[in-house]
Amino acid sequence: AVLGGVPDGGGVALVAAVTKDSGLDAPALIAEAARAVKGGGGGKNPELAMAGGKDAGKLDEALDLARTAAGIAPS
Repeated sequence: AVLGGVPDGGGVALVAAVTKDSGLDAPALIAEAARAVKGGGGGKNPELAMAGGKDAGKLDEALDLARTAAGIAPS
């Protein structure tokens, strides 16, 4: 699962969580998404990653990038 939101203080928050047997890497799912919102993050835990960014207007694009990284067609 990849979640994205815009906190009250501004910016963008992205979180990715996967199961061990999913074959997916959480940091890889949100790496491009974080760049799209002018941010970064991720982490080293393959099952849980968090990232932030500055451009809330690009959140939909970022979520589409995460869907693509997961092998799901963008909406």
